[in-house]
Amino acid sequence: MYFINPFKGLRPTKENASSVTIASTDHMSNDIVKNHKKNNPWSYLNIFESDNDSKSKEKFELMKTKSILTKDNKNSFYIYKISAEDHSQVGIIGTAKLSAYDNYYRYFPDPDLLPLEFTDEFINELKKKIPELPDEKKKRFIEKFKLSPYEANILVSDIDTSKYFEAVIKNSDIKLSTNWITGELFALLNEKNFEITQSPISAQNLSKLINLIKDGTISGKIAKTVFEIMAVGDVDPQKIIDEKGLKQQSDPKELEKIVDKVINENQDKVKEFKSGKEKLFGFFVGQVMKISGGKANPQLVNDILKKKLI
Repeated sequence: MYFINPFKGLRPTKENASSVTIASTDHMSNDIVKNHKKNNPWSYLNIFESDNDSKSKEKFELMKTKSILTKDNKNSFYIYKISAEDHSQVGIIGTAKLSAYDNYYRYFPDPDLLPLEFTDEFINELKKKIPELPDEKKKRFIEKFKLSPYEANILVSDIDTSKYFEAVIKNSDIKLSTNWITGELFALLNEKNFEITQSPISAQNLSKLINLIKDGTISGKIAKTVFEIMAVGDVDPQKIIDEKGLKQQSDPKELEKIVDKVINENQDKVKEFKSGKEKLFGFFVGQVMKISGGKANPQLVNDILKKKLI
């Protein structure tokens, strides 16, 4: 017989429950998870979503020391309920001995069944047909694409998400793609309560958007505006840029004219900057961006200003 036993559970106190527990993070972006961990230092995420095992253990021990988590005084069974959309699940939590499990489900050979023998060739053919498993995929993502364990874990948590990711990076920068998928795209899906297969933005068009950022056609700021428009109807980002006139201004000669104008009109600020008020550099950048309607290439603006002012 298989016995389930009560035990003394370790759980958050009533007053701390809301700051410790959290719903599923499957469709939360990196930014949302990071903000939650930052704003909720006692959240379970600081234990289970950490890349550092020693820090996770320290946090767990601290939560016990601070009485955020307390151990029940008597052995109990625990009933839980999970609700999601139109269905819910109720269960009971207890403990059992592994030996009891093994004995209860032990193997009995059936005398009526003939033994089967498989050749190495047959086994190898079957192995070729087995899809890449999550742990193998995670290892490959970390080694081949140089992702962090945290990023890889998010991207392999769902097979459709990993397929979307690989479709995007096929022709795009890996780091930018990772940031946009786990950031902007996941936030959009979370807001609309969509699965990745329901994404209003195709992998092909997101890849195009990332390439336009990478080659300097648009800035990251402009890209977010384009992304919002793409989310309405999965429009080609290049078409949006052309129709809205959002192309980044990257002509050094034209930008130099704007920089000269800003410097000439703000000689008092120039003197202050050269006297040591280096924070005013941001003022000059802001003025150039204002005149250009936010389209000036930020890196070029910084380079030209440094040559002019320093």
